[in-house]
Formats: sequence, structure tokens, C-alpha cells
Amino acid sequence: MRPMEPRYAARLNELMRPWCTAGLVADLLDLDLLADPKLAGAMRSWAARFRGDESVMRQTTSGPEVHRHALEAFLLQNGLISWKWAAIYYGLETQVLKEVVDRLEGRGDLVQVRSDVSNQLVRQREAASLFRAFSLLRNKVFASRAGMCIAFHAAIASDLKINVTPVYCVTSAVLEPEAPDIAVAFDAITMDPVGLRYQVWLDTKKPVSLAADVCSLKFYVRNEVDLRPHVMKGGEPETIDEKLRAA
Repeated sequence: MRPMEPRYAARLNELMRPWCTAGLVADLLDLDLLADPKLAGAMRSWAARFRGDESVMRQTTSGPEVHRHALEAFLLQNGLISWKWAAIYYGLETQVLKEVVDRLEGRGDLVQVRSDVSNQLVRQREAASLFRAFSLLRNKVFASRAGMCIAFHAAIASDLKINVTPVYCVTSAVLEPEAPDIAVAFDAITMDPVGLRYQVWLDTKKPVSLAADVCSLKFYVRNEVDLRPHVMKGGEPETIDEKLRAA
């Protein structure tokens, strides 16, 4: 088995530290703190109050860095989420979710998704309830997240005339190409979309209060030797389909 590609090895190494490059924040969370002084200021104020240290961004010889653990804690405590992660909750591309919100607001729906902290963020609870803006889904109970996503996509196409192409899990696309799983997260190393069934939880030394970083089973199989020491205890894949080894 070949060693992990240098770019991915460097990303894994970066994930293991609380401080990361602004580039990682941009890739993983789709947030640009350097271009958003209001968000950066809100984060510093929060950190000064709840961490006793407002040093959440710093300039180094290799470029600007962000304290990722503090950033994720700030978002969690304030009920905020980036557009990218709000969109993947529904298996959507970021731009599609933004267009959906724009259309709903344009027709007068009282959707309060946008955050007043930054236009790069949305309110997590409100975003997770956005499907209820469609009358056919308002009182519907779904048996699964996938069923909710499919119904939401259909409502978007029918009511708003927006074409929706679901974001699919990269592992499921190999194993079940005829009916792949809708993605729910992103591989923290490759940024590939990952579904619920095929995510491998990584121990990247984050506080337990924060969501674990994950990688796709597809990526894990290709880099098992390098990744095995970093898998969260008890999270090792039990069986691995040989299709992934050949993919």
C-alpha cells in the first residue's frame, strides 16, 4: 500500500493541532475570517469572555492562522453554522441553498435563516427547519434524513423551479452507483462529501464537545496504514468491501 499523498498527509497533520491555516478554515468551513472583520471581532469578543483569551487569530511567518477549536466552539455556542455545512445537511450545494433562501425571502416567506453576525453564517436551528417553509412538508414526519432530503429537493424543484442535483457520498457512489447515499458531511482531509454510513471518525485531539472530524471510508481504505492510528477508538471499520480497494 502506497503512503498517503503529501498534500493529504500535511492536511492530516494540520488537523491534529488547534491552530490551523486560514486556508483550512476556508476549505473545510468555507469561512474567510480575514475578509470579515465583523465575524473576527465577534469571535474575539466571545473568546475573551468565555476563554479568557481573545487570541483566536495570529500572524505567523508562514501566514495567518486561526484557532480552529475556538472557532468551532464559538459557532456551536452561538447556534451558527456556515452556508456550506447548512447546505450539506440537506445534501445540497452551497449555492443552491443560498438561492433557495433568496427565493423564499423574495416571495415574502418569513424565513429567518441569515445570521446578523456575518453573511457567511446562518442560524443552525432555523436552517435545519427550512424545509418547513414548504406547505407540503410543514407537518410531515420523515422516517429518515434521506427521505427528508429527497422530499425537500422535490419541493424546491416544484415550488421554486430550481434544479437540484443531490450531493452524493463518494464511498456510496462506488459501492451503490445506482442509488448512492446523500452526503451529510465532508471529509476533513480531502473535502469529499461523506454519507452517514461511510464516515470514519478521526481522533484529531479536538475537545469532546466539538463534532469529530471524519474521513470517507473510500479514503480510509486507500490510506489505512497512515490513518489507522488516528481513528477514534471503537470507530475502526469492521468490514471493507473489496470494491473500494480496487477503486
